[in-house]
Amino acid sequence: MFHRPGTHMRNRATAPDVSARMTVRSRMLLGSFLPALILIAACSGSATPPPSPSPVSTGGPSPSAGPTDAPTQPPTGAIGHPTGATDVILRFEEGGGFVPFGFLLTQAPEFTLYGDGTAVVRDLSQDALPDVAGVARVHPFRTVTLTEADVQALLSFALLDGGLGRARPTYEHNQVADAPSAIFTIDADGVRRVVDVYALGFEGAPPADTDARRAFVALAERLRELAASPTFATETYEPHGYRAVLTEGFPGNPERPWPWTDIDPDTFGPRDPNGSGFLLIQRALTPDQMAAVGVPGLEGGLLNVMLRADDGTLYALSTRPLLPDETE
Repeated sequence: MFHRPGTHMRNRATAPDVSARMTVRSRMLLGSFLPALILIAACSGSATPPPSPSPVSTGGPSPSAGPTDAPTQPPTGAIGHPTGATDVILRFEEGGGFVPFGFLLTQAPEFTLYGDGTAVVRDLSQDALPDVAGVARVHPFRTVTLTEADVQALLSFALLDGGLGRARPTYEHNQVADAPSAIFTIDADGVRRVVDVYALGFEGAPPADTDARRAFVALAERLRELAASPTFATETYEPHGYRAVLTEGFPGNPERPWPWTDIDPDTFGPRDPNGSGFLLIQRALTPDQMAAVGVPGLEGGLLNVMLRADDGTLYALSTRPLLPDETE
């Protein structure tokens, strides 16, 4: 297996059926490795999120009908794009690979730009918050408000230097196993597609894809850096709700009593939405319901909150903020 030189492997994935466009590769990995991952989590207690996240996202434009390899000319005049506050016009997410199960549940797009110029970015420039009583806290999100000139510059870079204007829907890498995929979404200048790049930044990719992959790496780096850029003022992202998933709890981490009087496990939400055969119950929580859990610093999401239900069953709760275009 080839690894990205000078870095740690960044393997992230999205919870089953939590994101609308989960790749077949991630589904296969989840089914194959989930028992082992749960055992790893049970033995190690809470996990510390890797320094860099995460396929596959909810909302946003649909993929184009087929690959487009024709070069894109520089746009003349303004780049057209949707302008709504929940219209995804550019998104980047990295996920998949061989990771502890909890990371599947808290993955979210690292960068999303909406039509009104609002960008929601996971801030990886700072260390993650330390664990609290065995609960891992994921890097928080920040919001950045871009001017239309900034939006135009970013979309132009994504379409041209970033390669999305001429990209195929998928880029494979048969020399690497259990690696993440980079997922780019764009809806601008008549280009409306999702691009899935497996093992981005790893050595040994097909030579014909070298230039395209180099462009995707440059685009990913530019989008990641926006949260820490001194050019733009950022604010803490205030979500309208949280995605919450219950899985089977495990002893070792400190336990908390069931925090809600109006929600019980039987009515928490849909069970096992992907038919994996493992306990997985999902629903959206309001900010007030999330605050009732009693863990501070939940802006980026929580991993492995052990909740003891009234009937004695132990559950593990993992959450992440909902983005503006998401409802659950």
